[in-house]
Amino acid sequence: MNANILKYIVVSIFIIVGSGCAPQTKISNTKNIPLAEKRLIPNNKEDCLKVNGRWAQVGIPGGSYSCDLKSNDFNKICTDNSQCEGECLVEKSVKIGQKSIGLCSQYLTNFSCYKYLKNGVVEGMCAD
Repeated sequence: MNANILKYIVVSIFIIVGSGCAPQTKISNTKNIPLAEKRLIPNNKEDCLKVNGRWAQVGIPGGSYSCDLKSNDFNKICTDNSQCEGECLVEKSVKIGQKSIGLCSQYLTNFSCYKYLKNGVVEGMCAD
């Protein structure tokens, strides 16, 4: 066998084996996530539109109007609501009481039933 081919095979094996050893994000590596500055949600249509919000009925159909604002930190990794403008959400399949890592919500206010993180532990709530 040609020496160059043998080198190629050996290097390929190291790359394939080594790629499975990439470090995984662990909960212990998320202690330095900065806290988010919570924005005030305008309570009238005029002020809502000034900050590019959507004045709409949100939550229960036929409910009161409020300002629906997108967060600036959507999809940021988090372990607690204090690290997000909105909330630190996890997938519905994650069990309540389990330690987890989440992502910051797309909106400042969330409705329906969802799971969020408090100090890295999953909790749940329903809001309409």
